[in-house]
Parts: sequence; structure tokens; C-alpha cells
Amino acid sequence: MPRRWRGSGLGRTAAGALASPRHRDPATGALEVPYVKGACLLTTREVWQRTGPLDERFFLYFEETDWCHRARAGGGRVYLCPDVQVRHLEGQATGQVSEFSLRQFQHSYRLYLRKHQGEAAVRCVRRAQAFEYRWKAWWRGRSRRPADRALAARYRAIARLQDMDDVAPDRPR
Repeated sequence: MPRRWRGSGLGRTAAGALASPRHRDPATGALEVPYVKGACLLTTREVWQRTGPLDERFFLYFEETDWCHRARAGGGRVYLCPDVQVRHLEGQATGQVSEFSLRQFQHSYRLYLRKHQGEAAVRCVRRAQAFEYRWKAWWRGRSRRPADRALAARYRAIARLQDMDDVAPDRPR
């Protein structure tokens, strides 16, 4: 992604939460961040009761982002402890990057945006992602390397999802 686009909201990366740490606790080294991944989320009972449980409308993606957003809105703070390591087997629950995981990610992302920023934000992000992923597909598709061509096909699939109003996949049984 071009450097000037980083931080624009186009795409969600694992490092996204670290893009602009607000505060580093000098005693612990913990960084105040907008959200942390849900693979390891620790909180006090008081904050949990004030914020409430994870929103069950989210499935696999954005439930922790939503919870952190609500905790911060209620006066809480979210910290990342860089010295703590947790092994997150990302992709294991969805079978790596499948059609299901692509659709579920988009569905949860739209739900999150709609809940916290409104329908106009969803439309804007869909247009931006359609442009972003079509451009990436075009760029990678020019290569002769099989890995680049495979990535171009994945990008085209993500771009096509932006043309669909309902991307929710059927949940696995």
C-alpha cells in the first residue's frame, strides 16, 4: 500500500493498533492503543460490567475492536503490553483465507462501521476498498510470477465483495 495511504482506514492490519499509540506507561511499558486483538483480552470485572459482553452479532472478526471501542467510550483505556507474547493461530478457525473468511471479515467490518459511524461510512469504505483492491489486482496481475497472480485473484474477489450489499456467509455447522 502506498505510504501516504497508510492510516487512511484502507485495510486493517495487525499493526494498525500500533499505528499511533497514545501513551506509554513508563512503569510497565504498556502502550495505550485503540484496540487489541481478541486472542488475549484481559480486563477487570468493573470494566467488563460497565462495558458489557462481546456483541454476539460479530462472528470471528471485529468483536474485540467493537468491545474496545465501547470500553473507551465508557471512560476505559486499552493497553497493549509489548513484552507479553500470545500465539494466535490466525486463520485456523476459518481454514486460512477461504471464501467464508473473506465474506465474514467484510460482513463484520461493515457491521462495525455501521454501528459506530453510520451507513454513510459503510458506503464510503466500500467504494474505497473496491478501488484499492481493483488497483492491487491490476498491479499484481501484471506480474508473471504465479504467487503474484494468485494474490491478484484474491484481490479481485475482495473487490467483487464491495459490489454486494449482503456479504454474510452461512455460518459453519
